[in-house]
Amino acid sequence: MLQLRGLSVSRGRRPVLHDIDLTIQAGEVLGIVGPNGAGKSTLMRTAAGLTPPTAGAATLDGEPITRLNRTALARRIAYLPQNADCHWPMTVARVVALGRLPHLTPWQGPTAADARAIDRAMAMAQVGDLSDRRIDKLSGGEKARVLLARALAGDPALLLADEPVSDLDPYHRLDVMSHLRRLADDDMAVVVVLHDLSLAMRYCDRLVLIDRGRIVADGPPDATLSPDRLSDVFRITALRGECEGYPYLLPWTHDSAGPGKRR
Repeated sequence: MLQLRGLSVSRGRRPVLHDIDLTIQAGEVLGIVGPNGAGKSTLMRTAAGLTPPTAGAATLDGEPITRLNRTALARRIAYLPQNADCHWPMTVARVVALGRLPHLTPWQGPTAADARAIDRAMAMAQVGDLSDRRIDKLSGGEKARVLLARALAGDPALLLADEPVSDLDPYHRLDVMSHLRRLADDDMAVVVVLHDLSLAMRYCDRLVLIDRGRIVADGPPDATLSPDRLSDVFRITALRGECEGYPYLLPWTHDSAGPGKRR
């Protein structure tokens, strides 16, 4: 579905991403992991067509993203940025309805199909009971779920979610990841940036590990988060195991020597 080939991004003279090759396919949950400042958010913005690469290209179904009509691109890709917020005094229902805008022509009102998509997205994110409340009066975790619902309301083929569970309590973290898993099972392509390595191990089909703007590993979660890579990239050791058929990884000790002491 989405291919990145030889992709590099710089901010001024500072390189952020280096020669990224990555293929994202329908039906999978692809997790992007790596330490702070590794380039994960820049990768997501570039994949969404919001940050132009300085080299290489991103293609969607074989067509360069830069040549796609912005409305057509918005219908196919939903992007949920890191620390997304909404300060407008709007009800939750109206905020979620904004996710349908790419499907509407100017001055067109929502159709019955739009209403069904909005209801379905609100149910997925468990925000139906917040429908009539103002979003600027909600907690951080509630806002995060509303903005996820807005992204899902557009029925995208590809969802790019940058740390969608960072503000959520444990119950809603598991719930949101379960929903993303089901979306992929229904043939959506889901790309999610995660700092929670336990969730990454459990819910992702594939993990891409980024460090200092480069892809260090791309493969099954257990192989990508090998003990050596956890030590070299994250400077931690972890406990591993399996429970009820699911693998888990629990960060346990850290290397206090500092980044300059990496092996």
